[in-house]
Amino acid sequence: MVGVAICLDFCDVCETPFSELDVDVMLVPSMGNDRTMQGHQTTAAQVEVRFGTRSFVVQHPTHTAFKDERLGTTLPLLKEPNSVSTCELGQKTVWTAYKWGP
Repeated sequence: MVGVAICLDFCDVCETPFSELDVDVMLVPSMGNDRTMQGHQTTAAQVEVRFGTRSFVVQHPTHTAFKDERLGTTLPLLKEPNSVSTCELGQKTVWTAYKWGP
């Protein structure tokens, strides 16, 4: 099963319906800053531990502290979403494919 959450619905640290859904993949379009992506990583880690859900977040940045000319930020389908820093999630190309699996 696939779930779709929109931005703040997925990154809020309070209990949301999205953190209770037992789905295989969660797709999240987002617009926000570095802290927004950190919130997405936290929720993605919670649903991965609880249900084994992999989350895919694509974020258009409203503001970022990073000066690497990123077009956006992408959290790929990781088993450990908090294992990478927000700095490493910067997307500098217009189009990229991501592999599903371990």
